[in-house]
Amino acid sequence: MKDPDSDLEDELSFHLEMRIRELVDEGLSDVEARAEARRRFGDVGRIRAQCRRIRREGETHVKRAAYLDELRRDLVYGIRQLWAARGFAAIAILTLALGIGATTSIYSVLRAVVLRPLAFEDSERIALVGENWQDGGPTNVSIGHFVDWRRAGGDLFEVLAALDYESFNLSDGSDPERILGGRVSRGYFELLGMRPLHGRWFLADEDRPGGERVAILSHRLWAHRYGADPAVVGREIHLNGVPHVVVGVMPEEFSYPAYDQELWTPSAFTPVEEAMHDEHYLDVFGRLRPGISYEEAQARLDVLGEEQEKLYPNETSGIRLVPYGEWLVGDYRARLLILMGAVSLVLLIACTTSRTSSSRAAPPVRGRWRCAPRSAREQDVSRARFSPRLSCSLWSPPLSERRSASG
Repeated sequence: MKDPDSDLEDELSFHLEMRIRELVDEGLSDVEARAEARRRFGDVGRIRAQCRRIRREGETHVKRAAYLDELRRDLVYGIRQLWAARGFAAIAILTLALGIGATTSIYSVLRAVVLRPLAFEDSERIALVGENWQDGGPTNVSIGHFVDWRRAGGDLFEVLAALDYESFNLSDGSDPERILGGRVSRGYFELLGMRPLHGRWFLADEDRPGGERVAILSHRLWAHRYGADPAVVGREIHLNGVPHVVVGVMPEEFSYPAYDQELWTPSAFTPVEEAMHDEHYLDVFGRLRPGISYEEAQARLDVLGEEQEKLYPNETSGIRLVPYGEWLVGDYRARLLILMGAVSLVLLIACTTSRTSSSRAAPPVRGRWRCAPRSAREQDVSRARFSPRLSCSLWSPPLSERRSASG
């Protein structure tokens, strides 16, 4: 097939040559005729660009029309096939709908629990630090052990912080409300790398006995009880009858390990509490220093755990370090992956069965509609039907005929 650009050049040259011949016949010399023909013809480059643009628009129109025509034919063919085998079509559609629905549901859970990255900064360096107890799994930590770890693990952890769940009676001039909250040690929010939406974190002086009584609200509590009013920062509320000042509001995405906690206050452990090694109820989290691997940190903690086991033989049997994401998901990761594989296999079987059955159940189609490529003649007719005339072409017969006539 001839190159369209080459054909365009031939057309332009032909028109220019025809105009030159007309001017020569009128009595002009060849040089004068060429100059006059180019003047009357106009800017050849502009005309060439305009012709190419019109050709591209025409080709796009033809392709779009051909695609829509084929789509219409395929839709008509598909509807006729489904209508001819209505019972099979209903069963196939129901089977595929169930397979797709189950796969989509399991994937949504898998993505939310396993695949979606945690919202915390450098979450791969955040770990749960727990005590080994009987079954070897990490358990809650006593205040005394936590204090010892924080003193001895300064070269392992950037921050080591503890969380204790506690319920509060909240009153602030409106109806009192019983809510679940938490007491957190200094550095807890910094460890998770989640900045407050409004206000600030706790200060070190506030996490001490006798320090100012302050609180940080969750986004959920801030929205439903205080109408998402930023002016709540600095407001006084009462927790269990004790006045506290709101110093911050956490963002909405701060959900783990908060669970259903609505607010937080500083732990402010007393010296008596820091000496207690026999009550285990703290969740302890740590952020490893850059360059410290989990294996190296665990080896160092094993040494510390042996020392504590000698001092408190009935209270601990070692220290266990677990990556935060692994602790959060637990064994649900493997279960969800297996379940995702199972439902995907069911969907694959449903698709294969439906395809095999459809090829057997499909009746022969009579009539003029069929799902098949059109013949070359049909395609040529379609192109001729939708192909626009180039505005720059002042000719109608083919180039070869015009040249024969001019010769």
